[in-house]
Formats: sequence, C-alpha cells, structure tokens
Amino acid sequence: MIFASSAAVYGAPRYLPVDEEHPLKPLNLYGVTKMAGERLVEAYHENHGLEAVILRFGNVYGVGLYTRWDTVIPKFVRQGLRGEPLTIYGDGHSSRDFVHVEDIVEATILALRHGGGFETYNIGGEPMEVGEVAEIVCEEVEAATGRRVEVTHLPPRIGETKRIEYDITRIREHLNYKPRWSVRRGVRQLIDYALKGWSS
Repeated sequence: MIFASSAAVYGAPRYLPVDEEHPLKPLNLYGVTKMAGERLVEAYHENHGLEAVILRFGNVYGVGLYTRWDTVIPKFVRQGLRGEPLTIYGDGHSSRDFVHVEDIVEATILALRHGGGFETYNIGGEPMEVGEVAEIVCEEVEAATGRRVEVTHLPPRIGETKRIEYDITRIREHLNYKPRWSVRRGVRQLIDYALKGWSS
C-alpha cells in the first residue's frame, strides 16, 4: 500500500533539511489529517501486518496533476499569462521543496516495486524561495509572450511554514530515487501547456 502524505506533517522545521525522523507538529488542518492518516496506516501495519510505504510529498506541481490553480507555481503561471501581477504572500523569502509530478510518479513506482514492510520516505525535488520562483515565472512568461510581468506582495498567511527543505537521502539510498525536473524546466512546460489551451 502507498499512502500519499505531505511535508505539512512536519510543521515549522526544527532543522533543515528535514529528514523522516523529524518530529511531526503540523500547523494546519491539512497537515493534521495527513498525520492522522499516517498513524492509521502504521496501526494497520502493526496489528494486521499491512505492508505500506508512506510518501511525504513536497510542493507538487506539473502538467496533468490537476486543474487547480491555487498552488504556488500553477498560480504564478496563470497570473503571468493573464497579464496579472504575481501575488506573493509575505516577503518572498519563504521556501518550499518543489517537486514535479513526474518525479512523484517515478518515486511512487519505485516504492511499489521495491517497498516492503513499513517505510516512510520524503519525496523532494528542488528547494527554492517563493520569490525566486516568481522571478523564474516572470522571465519565462516574458520569453514566451514578450510581456513583462510584475510582482505584488500581500501579508503572509497564517498557519504556513516559513521554510521547508527535504532530506531525500533515505529514498535515494533505498530506492535509487533522483528528481529529474528543475523548477525552471517545469515552469516552461506549464507555460507551453497553458498556451496550448490548458483550462482557464
């Protein structure tokens, strides 16, 4: 069994990069529900012998993932292509571990093929500050459309982690996982897909 969890279970990191042994102290309801799911899976393993792998995903993005636009990279791409300023909550120095959906698929397949017993893995990609992501989106939108894109800042949102970076040593050593997608490459792919008619 694969259980899709999230970096949200860690809450505010006590150290970086965050490994799988980091204490779990989620800051929002989403993180709490993911932590509860992990505990249920662990209980079934201990009481009924369920073989399971928990995958704690970073900030997932990419073509084919879903049509929601409210996560960082898809939101920025949409705003930029509409000629709207990119909206950053806070000063832009908060960071996320951005992982492309194709890297998520690869990690999940590896876990299905080689996972056994009970194990937990972080699935990260490229750690980056939100402000840096905005710069990349501005550059790539301008390259694709010829239009300059501005950035605007709003007050930070309550209950969000300031910084997160995954230690993926365990899955790299156990399953030979290696993320292949850079944020810039993923942004270019999203822009190309959007210009070809991605849902508005």
